[in-house]
Amino acid sequence: MKGIDIFAIGDRRRTAVVEVKASNSNRFVTGLFQKYPDPTMTRPDFWVLYSIRETSERFDEQFFILSHDELAAIQARRNNGGREVSYGEAAARAKKRVDNVLIADVADYKDQWQKIIDFCQSPKRSRST
Repeated sequence: MKGIDIFAIGDRRRTAVVEVKASNSNRFVTGLFQKYPDPTMTRPDFWVLYSIRETSERFDEQFFILSHDELAAIQARRNNGGREVSYGEAAARAKKRVDNVLIADVADYKDQWQKIIDFCQSPKRSRST
């Protein structure tokens, strides 16, 4: 299925759908609103943004873990000059561009793997989105 890179499965068989984006710069091209313009359509539960950058003698790796809703809110603010806008408005405005976020935009989400673990260990719920 488009946009699914990883299935994380918990003890109770609850499955998290994860989309991964990698970058060797300070920006991640998400294409979020271009791929998921309607908030009710099937979309990943989580996004893992993987940064790998070469330093003088080694590679520096960082992982940022966000729910789809968290990344959508950050992407919407980035696309709209810091203003809070609805998902639908953000998607409509993003049609003629390619969504991207900076490491600075997602820095607070570094190594938040526990989100996916907690999601997979919680009782199954029907997916409304």
